[in-house]
Amino acid sequence: MPAAASPPDPAPDRGSVTMRVLIFGLSFASIFCAMMAMRQSPPASSSPLQVTPERVDLGRLRQNRQAVGRFELRNTGTTPIRIREVFGSCSCTSHELSSPDVPPGESVELSLTYDSGVSRGDTKTDATVYYVVEGERQLRFVTCPMNALVEPNIAWSPPRLQLNRETKTTAQITLRPEQIERFEVLDVSATHRAFSVNARAGRDPDQPCVIDVVFDPAVWGERSGESEVIVRTDDPVAPLLRIPVQVVSGNP
Repeated sequence: MPAAASPPDPAPDRGSVTMRVLIFGLSFASIFCAMMAMRQSPPASSSPLQVTPERVDLGRLRQNRQAVGRFELRNTGTTPIRIREVFGSCSCTSHELSSPDVPPGESVELSLTYDSGVSRGDTKTDATVYYVVEGERQLRFVTCPMNALVEPNIAWSPPRLQLNRETKTTAQITLRPEQIERFEVLDVSATHRAFSVNARAGRDPDQPCVIDVVFDPAVWGERSGESEVIVRTDDPVAPLLRIPVQVVSGNP
């Protein structure tokens, strides 16, 4: 005798399914809001972790040099603070923290070491300090900024070459030694074929190197934009110079 067929599964109740979807959506929204609340931070003026000084000026630096800026992180509140993490704005900045725990009314020291590398001119860096106040879930942060003036081994002028995109032009870029006695240009090129470049180099500091730049607007096209002249030198610190060239409509 054939076995009796099993009765079909009851159809899902639409109200039950809707309620499950609603509960799942509310749970996800709650978790998302909680995560965002932990990442948000109040204005620096209301932060119980006060930074002194507000900014460190490292002054003038040569390329490939290091300088240290020191900050005091003081707990001005009545509850202990624990520093969770410190992140530098770039790989050029490292840090050392005297202690992750900051009791009320006390302070810790944060030392930031900046490596100028091949940077040049006005540079800025900072570190972001993430912390929590005991008894709170909110993740707060403060920023410790620094700046420096990096004096390059080799300088050029003008800082940015500007050319009229409608006119065939021959312009010059002058290179001169700043923090080294002399240098040699090994190669020069451009990132766009509308430019022909040639170096009239001199190792004598009294006779700086001159880069002739010939611009052909027919090759460039009908648009404004930017390119670069690339100069390779024998400088052991920053051998590659990337000189910006801006092509504009009308006379620059």
